[in-house]
Order: sequence, then C-alpha cells, then structure tokens
Amino acid sequence: MPSPHLPADGSQSGNRPLDAAQQAWTALQRELVAELCDGVDEHAVGTLFDQVHAAWDGLEDRPDPAPLTDAFGVALGDLLVWHVGSLHWCARAADGELVVADRAAAYVVAPLPLVVAAWPDARPGWFTARVRLLRADALAELARPAQA
Repeated sequence: MPSPHLPADGSQSGNRPLDAAQQAWTALQRELVAELCDGVDEHAVGTLFDQVHAAWDGLEDRPDPAPLTDAFGVALGDLLVWHVGSLHWCARAADGELVVADRAAAYVVAPLPLVVAAWPDARPGWFTARVRLLRADALAELARPAQA
C-alpha cells in the first residue's frame, strides 16, 4: 500500500489554506456525519462507518460510494486534527488535494483517497484502526527533531 505521507524536503511546502468553496464542502461533509453520530468520537464514527459500509455492501445494486467516502474521508481528517493539535486542513498547491498537515509539512496525509481506496473491501473496524494508526504516525513524525 502506498504511503499517504509526502516528503518534507521542501517540495511539499506548497500547501495552502482551504478556499471558501473547500471550507463549505468540508463543513457539509461534517454535517452529514454529525447528524448520525458524534464526529469527534473515533469509536462512534468507526461504528457508523462499519454500519454504513455493511449496508452498502449488502446491496445488490450498489450506488456510487463517493458521497459516503467523502463524508468519512473528512471525518478521518477531522479526527486527526482533533487529536493532534498541530495538524490542520489545507490543500496541496500542486493538485488541490485536501490534506491534513502540520505547518512545516513534516507530516502530510490525504484522508479522502485513503477511504476511497479502502471502501470496496473495508473490514469491520477498519476506520477506527486507521485513525489510531495515522494518529500514532503523526505523533511519532512530529516528535522527531527537525532535520537541518
């Protein structure tokens, strides 16, 4: 599986703040999750993910999962921002991809593609395990001394 982390060698210093449309879009995704559970509780969001995924997976004629993966991708990023205080949402200047990063871009992750890639075959517990793994990764990366 490719790493969601991008290099911190200066080539990733081009992250920019979310524009108004991106802020509105992420807010809409948050509202969708918040209507069904506490969006800052990784267990509640993980349980919701498992339930929604199981329902989708059980359908004979499955609809496009994009609205679901978008909402859960934003929830994944929000949980990282919530639990690792130095992280924030931004957009990668090179391609506009929404990412969660620290100000120095020592840690960068694109949560939406992670959810999209995992969705077809996600096992129960995937979401909560991914939050824990990414949180541990972020904390470890950000605890490293800066390289000169």
